[in-house]
Amino acid sequence: MIAALVEKKRMLLFNCGDHSSKSAKIFQGGRFYMKDITAVGEILIDMTQTGLSEAGVPLFAANPGGAPANVAVAASRLGASTAFIGKTGRDPFGAYLRRVLEDDFVDCSGMHTGDQPTTMAIVSVDSTGERSFSFVRGADCELSPTKSTSLPFAGANFSTSDRSA
Repeated sequence: MIAALVEKKRMLLFNCGDHSSKSAKIFQGGRFYMKDITAVGEILIDMTQTGLSEAGVPLFAANPGGAPANVAVAASRLGASTAFIGKTGRDPFGAYLRRVLEDDFVDCSGMHTGDQPTTMAIVSVDSTGERSFSFVRGADCELSPTKSTSLPFAGANFSTSDRSA
């Protein structure tokens, strides 16, 4: 599905002659209104275990995560026009996650911030390499239809969400 959308976009860009004419058709009033894919739901920080300190204390790295946010970024990197609707905390992790999406050209006009901290997934690894997950839920659980915008949905060819949305 994503490959077909990317090919459709490439053909349109080829037929228009340049990227600016495509942008002019979908960028109005400071926002993109027509997207190939709109993802809704979870965005979080994956606290992934990277090893152990000399004292045996687990060491972790903070990575962007959340399946819907990952879909938006991956599709954008493949050339699709994408948007994300979700919620982070008003904290450094939330600001970082927004920056990651924006750096990958994901429309974040439907992204909100709240008083709860940004959700985290703690990814631990046991001695056999098996991963286990624990979640510290936060702002993404406060996302509701009344608080989200419908603009990124307008004209979307495909939308995806997770069970928290």
